[in-house]
Amino acid sequence: MGRVMLLIFVTSFVFVLYISDFDHVFCGQKGLIKEGDDFPEISMKTPSDPMLLVYLGLSEGKSFTLTDVKADLILVEIMNINCGSCRKQAPIYNKLYSLIESTPETKGRIKMLAIASGSKDEYIKKYIDYFKVPYPIIEDPNFALYEATGSSPLPLAIFVINNPSGQTGIVAGTHTGLNSHYKEILEEMKEFMNEDLVAIRQRGAKIETEIVEVEPVLTQAQLFQRIVKAFFMIGDGFTTIKKVPLEMGGAVYTSVGRQRNGSDIRLFALVVSRPPPCDLCHDIHFICIFENTGKILRFMPLQLTKYGNEPWDFTDEAKMRDTIEGKYIFDPFDFDPGVDAVTSATITCSIIYKSLNEGQALFNELKRRGLIETFSR
Repeated sequence: MGRVMLLIFVTSFVFVLYISDFDHVFCGQKGLIKEGDDFPEISMKTPSDPMLLVYLGLSEGKSFTLTDVKADLILVEIMNINCGSCRKQAPIYNKLYSLIESTPETKGRIKMLAIASGSKDEYIKKYIDYFKVPYPIIEDPNFALYEATGSSPLPLAIFVINNPSGQTGIVAGTHTGLNSHYKEILEEMKEFMNEDLVAIRQRGAKIETEIVEVEPVLTQAQLFQRIVKAFFMIGDGFTTIKKVPLEMGGAVYTSVGRQRNGSDIRLFALVVSRPPPCDLCHDIHFICIFENTGKILRFMPLQLTKYGNEPWDFTDEAKMRDTIEGKYIFDPFDFDPGVDAVTSATITCSIIYKSLNEGQALFNELKRRGLIETFSR
């Protein structure tokens, strides 16, 4: 795409700006995990409950991987404790657990394990107590397993066959969304236990990998105008906005202008678009404007929703701005839903914080490329 000239009207003046290779920025997604794939060898926090250690066949320790679990087949549920469908799935999976444990053919051979994306133990415990969940739910506060399995809408069930050789477990099948047929799930898992691993690999190789798509909420021109307007609210003299593709994926947009005091300022616009860890929620879109010191000057919602997919109101946006603006893009953004979440928008807020938590890597890359001066507060 070549350079595009746009006429922008700001405070009754006409500015001619050029933008090179402008496009929407979307966070790169891995392909969805599928039949025949290896299950990601990502370390998980070992349960503190001795009964759960016995159930999984684990020794005491700080972490474990799925290959450490003593079972022929493991149902791994990637879920979120605030996801409506995941909460509906909980009592169904409780029945499935009881059925597995009461069936001699499957007791001890099939295990269940849930991964709570974006959640910590403090809040998981409340979920376990409320739904009386008998199987382990492991925290995944930084969405590591959620992203490694492709950022699927949740809940996501992954049926993993433990490799007898001790190597990485192999995915025998997956299911996205609420599944109320727990008796049928058990029969399917019985079949998986008798599957040949080579045959599973061969079938999986013929299946095309899917990628979660995030649809834009604004046209190219509309998004550009939002960025220009934000820049001119901070200063003036921005005549060229340049797209900077990032090694870490995505891109930022940058331009040099003047502050109100006459000194030069370089601004960056990070446009974030991410899928939610929930099969009923809308995608999350926002812009973060920061200067070359890393200080965040503007948080601009594009599409943020709460329970029932209702859009955020002014109060909701103001709460998030108060939390984010004035911090630095390289600061840690530790999410505590009891303190930081907008009411009825915990999932959306967790993804905002997750996105900003990648800011240190972004800032360091921009420094390496000479776009940010060395800075210390």
